[in-house]
Amino acid sequence: MAQNKSGYLLSTKDLCGLEFIPDLINSGVMCFKIEGRMKSPEYVATVTRIYRKYIDLALSDKPYVIDENDKKELMQVFNRGEFSRWAFF
Repeated sequence: MAQNKSGYLLSTKDLCGLEFIPDLINSGVMCFKIEGRMKSPEYVATVTRIYRKYIDLALSDKPYVIDENDKKELMQVFNRGEFSRWAFF
């Protein structure tokens, strides 16, 4: 695993990018890859539903506020302990 000054570039922990969806969309991102290979149908359905909710919210005129219950649901569906911290360099 490669390491930079602020930590590891790749992590075996799960990533949660909900807070970055508006910035990603505004920067031109047109699609999101959701990990699903070797995961249960319940995992894929839950992650897809929650990300769809926040993509739609980011594209609306409503305030972009993440419900902590959605993060909790993501943690419960499949998680290796906690979410990785994002480090942009």
